[in-house]
Amino acid sequence: MLELLDFVHLHFDREWGDHATETLTAWTARRYGARWDKRMQLRVNSNPAEDAAPYAALIPAGQPTSGRYGGMSLVFFPSPSAAALLTLVIGTNGLAPDEQALGRPGHARKVAAISRWLGAKAGNGLAWAKHDPVRTDLGVPRQIGEQLEPYRAAAEKYDKLIYGLFMPSELRDADHDETVTLAVTAYADLFAEEHGVEPLKAYVEERNHSREEWLSCALPRTTVDDVVALLRRRRFAILEGPPGTGKTRLAEQLRGKHFPRWKTIQFHPSMTYELFVGGLAPEKSSE
Repeated sequence: MLELLDFVHLHFDREWGDHATETLTAWTARRYGARWDKRMQLRVNSNPAEDAAPYAALIPAGQPTSGRYGGMSLVFFPSPSAAALLTLVIGTNGLAPDEQALGRPGHARKVAAISRWLGAKAGNGLAWAKHDPVRTDLGVPRQIGEQLEPYRAAAEKYDKLIYGLFMPSELRDADHDETVTLAVTAYADLFAEEHGVEPLKAYVEERNHSREEWLSCALPRTTVDDVVALLRRRRFAILEGPPGTGKTRLAEQLRGKHFPRWKTIQFHPSMTYELFVGGLAPEKSSE
């Protein structure tokens, strides 16, 4: 049996499915105990065909052992030339039985916080999260998709169902191995939490420490330099966030130092987002 890190970095071959079954079965049992098997199940597809998208997925229990499944899932997509892509994916059979968890804004914010946290740690790795997991009409952004060439079949097949991902670097050192381990455990612990499963006592302190770290990234850190770079590239930016988080102060810093020619406009509460940003609307005519 491979250790978890070695499994993540294992390139796909005809024995990959057996390694996935052995490694993930042992790791989930060690971390979550017998309760895991009552709430979750392991699904492995190791089809070696060139146009296939093999995977190992942790999915909600009580579903068929093959074919379509529903709800959220934690999926490892292997590659013949790269480490496995770690993803959170909505099943091809729809949101159920996890429609309530997936539809909660809190779940999306947690996935986004984990991705920001991993992105800051990853170095050469890649982390991304969809703004709203249930928007299965939206795919992975083009600039992210272009980096998923080693997983082309999976990226094309599940493009609109992936709502969180972490792509490890092929370069292995102590720091990156730690980040990969944190990525797997953070996604797995969140997946388990949404299904009412806690880590065993030996892993609770580790889970809590990791959780505190990624929760500190729940609100994105936007600097003046970030916004200036964005404005110079596309000439507009929208700052959003709860009251008291510094939006007005940041805008004032922008206008004072970087953009001496400016005008402040306050919109009436009845003005809609569509009127401000632009969109399609009916026009009255004399007819």
